[in-house]
Amino acid sequence: MTLRGLVRTGQRTTWAAVMVIMVACTGAATPAASPSRGSGGSMLPSPSASAVPVMGTVTLADDGCTFSASAEVDAGPVRLVMLNEADGQFDVDLWRIDDGHGFDEFVAHVAEEMRRTEAGEAPLGHPTFARLVAEASADAGSEAELEADLPAGTYAVACILFAESSVPGGYWAGGPIEVR
Repeated sequence: MTLRGLVRTGQRTTWAAVMVIMVACTGAATPAASPSRGSGGSMLPSPSASAVPVMGTVTLADDGCTFSASAEVDAGPVRLVMLNEADGQFDVDLWRIDDGHGFDEFVAHVAEEMRRTEAGEAPLGHPTFARLVAEASADAGSEAELEADLPAGTYAVACILFAESSVPGGYWAGGPIEVR
């Protein structure tokens, strides 16, 4: 599967602030699996130490994010390998899209959220139709992993490049990932 529905945004938005607003607007729901952190706070084993199957690889470069994975993934524990070929920090958020909603809705929400933020308008906040289930970070030029125990459903990946500590250099929505 290749990354579908890439969304790139401008340079001025503070993604961390957007995430804080999104969580504050909806309350912090406890995900089915605790978020896992990659390098820059890693509690994960090295890529070769885990017996959890790899569902795909997300690669970030300065000009975009690519995702490769099987067309469908079995429910259960999975790993997502993150390769950061960019000059900044790479964050990946894994979202489960609620039943009755689709990946295209997630892409549209991300695009509108970023448009509003860049225009100085009130943010939409956390999508009401998706839950953050895991997140991880990789420093420039490094590799990290995101692990989660996924039930069946549709998932989306959000890739964020931070050119500076709190200033995104780009943001992409990717997927969908179908877990059966």
